[in-house]
Amino acid sequence: MSDADVMGMSGVYKLYFNGSENFYIGSASVSFKVRMRHHVHQLSKGTHHNQPLSRGVEKYGICNLVMEPLAICPPSDCVPLEVALIQFLRPKIGRAHV
Repeated sequence: MSDADVMGMSGVYKLYFNGSENFYIGSASVSFKVRMRHHVHQLSKGTHHNQPLSRGVEKYGICNLVMEPLAICPPSDCVPLEVALIQFLRPKIGRAHV
């Protein structure tokens, strides 16, 4: 399966900036590609709900934002899986559902 195929699927992902050890866990119920586009749009406009991610853009630059799909799942399983991965991985950014 190609990266392009995966980016068209739904699931749970990790967001981080190259150069930082902090990360964010989120879910994409439509597709990873659409969710990443949404994050980039809001972060670029300064309207993103997550202040640590916004500060990461200021420090590392939007071009260093990376989305890493962690799990592919049906949209109905995205949020429960996101919560489980947040509890397991303990990210420093984005624990809203826990």
